[in-house]
Amino acid sequence: MNKPVSDFRSTILRQRIDALRMRVLAGEKLDSSATLQQIQELRTQAQALNDTDLELFAINVSGVLHFNLGNLDEAQHIYEEGSGLALRWENIPRWLNFQLNLGTVHSGRGDIKAACAVWESLLPAFRSQPRQEATYGRLYLIYANLAGACVQLKDYDAAERYANRLLEEWDSPEVALIHSEQRTEYLARLREVLASVYFARRQYNLARDQTQLLLASQSNPLLPLATAARLIFVRLAVFDPADGQDPQTRWREFCDSIAAGIDAHDRLLWSLGKIDLLVETAYYREQGELDWARRCNEKAVELLAALEDDEYRQKAEALLTELPSA
Repeated sequence: MNKPVSDFRSTILRQRIDALRMRVLAGEKLDSSATLQQIQELRTQAQALNDTDLELFAINVSGVLHFNLGNLDEAQHIYEEGSGLALRWENIPRWLNFQLNLGTVHSGRGDIKAACAVWESLLPAFRSQPRQEATYGRLYLIYANLAGACVQLKDYDAAERYANRLLEEWDSPEVALIHSEQRTEYLARLREVLASVYFARRQYNLARDQTQLLLASQSNPLLPLATAARLIFVRLAVFDPADGQDPQTRWREFCDSIAAGIDAHDRLLWSLGKIDLLVETAYYREQGELDWARRCNEKAVELLAALEDDEYRQKAEALLTELPSA
């Protein structure tokens, strides 16, 4: 195994790559072409230093950027390349990370069962890794991923069980090893899971509490968790007689929060158009709320058209034609 070199140049490069990673995860507005070029340059410098771990780190960040832009084919190709290199260089921690992200690509395509199969297969390996920040960070990321996936599969008991795994161990030495920003992100994701679980069980007050806490934790209105929170608020206004909020007002608040992103063709919204709004469409249709189903579907079509995603826009338009008249 090629071990990372102990060199101040590697340390500086690692800091630069990590800074880019944090900006990508935070959903900052980036020039994607320039950022990808910058990552490639950092990868080339890592190669010159013969720092294989650093090169794998750079590869992974480019995959994360492509995923966040909705470029799932590119992200999958990068993660597969990284997996192959990690195995060749006997870097099991990086290989596990690439596999974890490949599960995320499955999830992004809507193949939730395939994503769960990947994540669940990784749990024993992550549990057996050395006790350090990166290991526990990814272990609890898997729990968060599985919790969200189980919501989509409507297995609410399993979703709550995975979510509580982190919450019950929040004060443990293992969770304390995870970087504070990661812990904050995981907690926000679990609030979304619990809000969805409570909503499904018609425990609307509990769902509302979790959603309010979730939205308060999100600084960028275009991030997936922020848009998810506002969609839950719409649901609560539609279905909870005691909510006290006008559904039309909640819907306008949601639309207003993403309007600037649609105008700017911001690809942070890709998952909202490809996944979330169509999930909402299906839910409202199942409940007989056809007007709300149509609103969500039409907004998905509008958003995907703005992002010039013709393949998914056509799929959304096809679903729209299948909606019966209200």
